[in-house]
Amino acid sequence: MTESREWRCSSRCTLGQPDGGRGPAGAEEITAPCAVVVDGSGSGEKFDAVARTRATLKKFLADQKCGKLAFIPLNGVSNTSTCTETVLDLDPDLGDPDEIRASRRALAEKRALELLTCAKQENSRSDVLGALQHVARARPEGTGAYQVLIVSDMMQSGNGASVLHADLSTPQLRAGEIQKLTSRIPDLSGVVLYPTDLGRGVYSGQSAENVRNFWTELLAAKAGKPTLEETYGA
Repeated sequence: MTESREWRCSSRCTLGQPDGGRGPAGAEEITAPCAVVVDGSGSGEKFDAVARTRATLKKFLADQKCGKLAFIPLNGVSNTSTCTETVLDLDPDLGDPDEIRASRRALAEKRALELLTCAKQENSRSDVLGALQHVARARPEGTGAYQVLIVSDMMQSGNGASVLHADLSTPQLRAGEIQKLTSRIPDLSGVVLYPTDLGRGVYSGQSAENVRNFWTELLAAKAGKPTLEETYGA
C-alpha cells in the first residue's frame, strides 16, 4: 500500500517544491539592491521632478528587478538631510507575487514623492555629491549590481562646487575641477547610475555635453568606475 502525504502550497511555492519556494512556477526572482534619488533643488522644479518620478520609478523597479529600495533626498544638504524614508521591501512573502510587487512599486512611488516634498522644503540648493555619498552608505541588501535611479539633472550647486558656473569646456579644465572635489567623491564600485535628466539644467547644447562629460570623467577617475547610463531618461 502506497503511503500518501498531503502538503499545502502557498503562493510562494513552486511546483514540486514544498512551501517556502520563490513564487508560483515561472515567477522570476527580484533581488537587486536599488535606490532612488529625488531632486528637491530649484532645478528639480525646472525639469519637473514630480512628473519624472511618476514616469520612471515604477518601470525602473520592474526592469531592474529591484528587491529592496533605499530613498535618497537631493538638495543643498543631501548628505545630512533630515528627510528620510526607511528601506522598502519590494517582494515580501505576503500573497500573490505579481499583486504584491505591483502594490509595493506603487508604494515606492508614493514614498519617493513624499521624500521629494520634504527635500524641497528643507533646502533649495543642489549637492549631487552629497546625495552620491548618501547612496554609497545606504545600499540595501540584495544580490548583483546596485541599481540607482537619479531623478535629477545632476546640476551640482553648493558645497564649494558648481557645474553651472565652472568652465568645463576642455578635458583639462574638467580634470582641474574634479581634482578639487576628490575628498567628497564616494566609492561607487559596482553601482549602476540612471540619471533621468542629466545636463538639462543648462540651455546650451554644448554646455549640457560638458556637464555630461564632467560626470562621466569624475566617476571614471575617482569613484570606482560605476556604470553611468547617461541617456536613460532621453
